[in-house]
Amino acid sequence: MRSVPSSTVARLIMLVAAVGLWTAPVAAQAPPSRAVAASTTDKLRADRPIYRVGDTWARTDGVYELVRIDKDVYVFSGGPGKECYLTKDLGVARIVLDGRTELDIDPPPRLGWPLELGKWGVGRATWRSPPPRPLVQFTGAVNISWQVDAAEDLVTGAGTFRTLRIVQKIETVSGAFGGSGQLFGQFFLWYAPDVQRFVKAEGNLKGLSWELAGTARPPAPPVVASPPPAPLRPEPAPPAGPPPVAIPAPAPPRVTPPPPPVAAVPRGDTEAPKITINYPPPDARVGEETVLITGLVTDNVDVVRIQVLVNGVEATPLREVGVMGRGVPLSALAPLKPGPNVIEVIATDRAGNVAQVLRTVVRVVAVPAPGPAPTSAVPRR
Repeated sequence: MRSVPSSTVARLIMLVAAVGLWTAPVAAQAPPSRAVAASTTDKLRADRPIYRVGDTWARTDGVYELVRIDKDVYVFSGGPGKECYLTKDLGVARIVLDGRTELDIDPPPRLGWPLELGKWGVGRATWRSPPPRPLVQFTGAVNISWQVDAAEDLVTGAGTFRTLRIVQKIETVSGAFGGSGQLFGQFFLWYAPDVQRFVKAEGNLKGLSWELAGTARPPAPPVVASPPPAPLRPEPAPPAGPPPVAIPAPAPPRVTPPPPPVAAVPRGDTEAPKITINYPPPDARVGEETVLITGLVTDNVDVVRIQVLVNGVEATPLREVGVMGRGVPLSALAPLKPGPNVIEVIATDRAGNVAQVLRTVVRVVAVPAPGPAPTSAVPRR
């Protein structure tokens, strides 16, 4: 066999190492996906739907109807002053509530179809509506990232659906080189391939907290009426007698509707909720006076209470208080004092189990540079 020169082997090793160094950052860009317990949903795949004018979308915040299609944008109307704009890729482009534009993104994010667990994307856009809260030196430039981070069975008022969950984050762009800024928007969307709809939304932006209402599945086929029975042969009339006495019919028994079903708590449940804080990261150092705390709390039974404390003071929640479920997004805004700040998240489930997570954030305050030392006046002789 012909031997390979040692110099050639060295070059091959250097080439393989170079390829590895190039591909590693690409793989590292994808955020980690949450493990999925249900094996029936971990390989779920969804093709892009096509909507037509007149299609309806029954949600807990109103019944929306597709009133028109502007180029590549579906315009759903929920009544006077209520509109929801989705691209044909189902990116959230605009939300109007009570005649006020709460969200307007140009260009909106483009979801990658077919949807499946692990898909993600990042893009630059312009936030054209008033920001949901005051932002320092906000120019409208934002970074938008999305990821299909879970496949799960979701229980809603319209039934249980196999869904793909999409998490989307919006943060400001700071610096001349487009560095990461303040995370001010985060929401979750659950898409159900069986009904070709988003069946739930949850987040800290207005117009993105609702779920499917009523029935969302196609109606059953109409029942065909059976043919009328054949006419009977007339029988001779009975002999005339005294008129019959009318007997009042008994009143129908009053039926009490059954109470709505309540999820039963497993007997002897000792599993505490799991708290995941997405932002801020551990031992973060920030320069802002406030911090947006985001994350997710999950449990095997309903999570009934979430508290966020910063230095012992409860933070202002940015989502609807009282929302319960097995997966409840966490979102709160809190002021920071200069120096270390302790963030404490406490979650309680229906069985009374309590979980706690602590995190420290340091607010860095710029100290002005000292000026030149004053010179003492020397008296002249």
